[in-house]
Parts: sequence; C-alpha cells; structure tokens
Amino acid sequence: MKQSNILKFKILFWCMILFSMPALTNAQCLQQGTDIFGVGIRLGIYNTSITELNPPAGATNTTGTGRAGDVIYPFSFDRAISDRITVGAQFRYNSFIIGKDTSAQQLNVAWGIDVCPEAAFHFVRTQHTDLYIQLDAGYAYIKLANTNINNQGVFTASGIAYGLELGARFYIGNHVGIALNLAYSGYDYPSGTMEGGGSTQNFSLLFTGTTYGIGLCYRW
Repeated sequence: MKQSNILKFKILFWCMILFSMPALTNAQCLQQGTDIFGVGIRLGIYNTSITELNPPAGATNTTGTGRAGDVIYPFSFDRAISDRITVGAQFRYNSFIIGKDTSAQQLNVAWGIDVCPEAAFHFVRTQHTDLYIQLDAGYAYIKLANTNINNQGVFTASGIAYGLELGARFYIGNHVGIALNLAYSGYDYPSGTMEGGGSTQNFSLLFTGTTYGIGLCYRW
C-alpha cells in the first residue's frame, strides 16, 4: 500500500473514531421522547387510623389504630419530556391481606384501585441503568366487606393516594428491563360510609406506610 493511501486510511479511521465518540458517550437508556410501559407486583405495609365521624349524641369521636398489608398490581406508562424528566400515569389494583374465615356463611372482601398521574426526575442514566425519584398523587377507592349473614357490613370510600418513590430500572437489552422500587405511600379517605345492620355510619380512614416492588418494563 502506498504511503499516501496509508495516510488517507489513517485519517479516515481517526475521523470515524472522533465522530462516533459523541454517540458512544451519549448512549443513554432515557432520552427525550422515550416511552416506558411497566407492570409489576408490590407489597405494602401500613399503619392505619380510622375515626368515627358521626357518633351518637353526647359521645365523642372515637379513633382506632392498627396495621394493614396489601399486594399491589401496578400498570404504568411514562413519557420522557426531556432527557431527565418523565411524566405519565399509573393504575394500581390493591388486594388487601385479610385473615381467612373458615365459615361457609361469611366472605371477607378488601380491595382498592388507584389512578395517579406521576412525574419523575432521572438522576442516573447510563446505557443500561436508570435511577430516578418519582412523585405521584391521584384518585383512590376502597371497599371492605364482611358478608356474615348475622352481622353484615360494607365500607366504601373515595379519597387521595400519594407516594414518593425511589426506583431503578436495569435494561437487559435495548427494550426490556427489570424494575425495582421502594416508596413511601399514603391514602386519605376523609369520609367513608359503613352500611350494615340497617344503619349507616361515616368514618375517615388513613393509611401511611411503605411499599416494596419488582417488575418488568419495556421502552421504545
């Protein structure tokens, strides 16, 4: 190979390297316009507080506290409006953990749904890793029922769900990833209705606690 051809080859080679460097260094798992769909499963553990709102005449409001747990099935969609910020929405179905009743005359029901807009800031973005902090708040509905034929009661309430989440996505390839998250979550039901035994009572219900989750995500 002539010296002039060798020189041209070297110049072309280094030009290719130089022009490809920005693409290599800027390869990120999240860029403006990226869409992300996620599904998963979470465990929630909460402190609870329930307060009677309309006690009998002469009585004072009574408040009870306790603990509750639920299994959460979230579905989410997010879109990157910049290289570090995503906005979207999340739908969650909550199946509360309740004691099993062996009586054939009783069925305990405890479930809820949430629909929450969300926004996240992604503070670490590499080719395969995405770490973010996310805030969500929206509508929540809950239903608790005890259908014992001798002591029936149904509690329903609408309120607000909110959460502050620390999340991580680890992409195996260009599209599919594994998602992990830890969140502080709360529910505020200011005026729920308890019906049973021919009477109606009103209660406020409050949940505060943490959730732990794992799931799958898909980006395009």
